[in-house]
Amino acid sequence: MATASGFVAVLVLMLYVNEPTVLTLYTAPVLIWGACLVLLYWIARMVLIAQRGEMEDDPVVFAARDRVSQIAFVVIVGLFVGAGLL
Repeated sequence: MATASGFVAVLVLMLYVNEPTVLTLYTAPVLIWGACLVLLYWIARMVLIAQRGEMEDDPVVFAARDRVSQIAFVVIVGLFVGAGLL
């Protein structure tokens, strides 16, 4: 259920990128597609870690302390900022 809802959330983001109004908000909306890929990887990784029983804490706390999650967050924010500024 977590995988399906996470992937559907990414699908909604992908549909958002295809909206014509996005071109007025972002000068390089193609960078948001990169954010979608990073988000898909991150969701799949979090679900896999939880399924293996390696997530000992609350998922939000785990993501805040996990180095890969922190890097994914920085990359996603960077892609969105780049999409708006480039």
